[in-house]
Amino acid sequence: EGYAGMIGVGFASQNFNDTVYVGLDGFGDPEFAAIDAQPTWLTIDATVEFGGANVSAAYYSFDGDDAELDVTAFTFAGGVFVTDNVELVARYENLDVDDGDETSTFTVGGNYYMAKNTAKVGVELGFGLDPIPADFTYANWLADTGDNDGQWVLRAQMSLSF
Repeated sequence: EGYAGMIGVGFASQNFNDTVYVGLDGFGDPEFAAIDAQPTWLTIDATVEFGGANVSAAYYSFDGDDAELDVTAFTFAGGVFVTDNVELVARYENLDVDDGDETSTFTVGGNYYMAKNTAKVGVELGFGLDPIPADFTYANWLADTGDNDGQWVLRAQMSLSF
């Protein structure tokens, strides 16, 4: 089998120097605040495919500057074909908000390819290594309450290509 690799990098920055409405003051008059911030976004990802296997990694960073919101996230994933039609996959994800919540998940599963790879059925089982915060719910993860953690999720999907 052949070898293929891809690398991607993205960066964005904005300058905010504006006055925004923040509500009403104690007398019912509009109140405004000045914003002077320069948030930045960075993403880096790489994928390598070789001999019926693949690995990928991605990193994401958001620096909110004066907004006091800094977010970092990363994921590692891999898969290997055990037959021409069956691929086993695994993924680790981490999301961290500075001065806030952090959560990690680990997922394993498999894909079954049909009709010369124009149809795929995928099934995966994920485990939340940390409590899932309410603002981190995605891909069928539910918010944990109190000291709950160790959440499991089972997902399945079918994909068709035309």
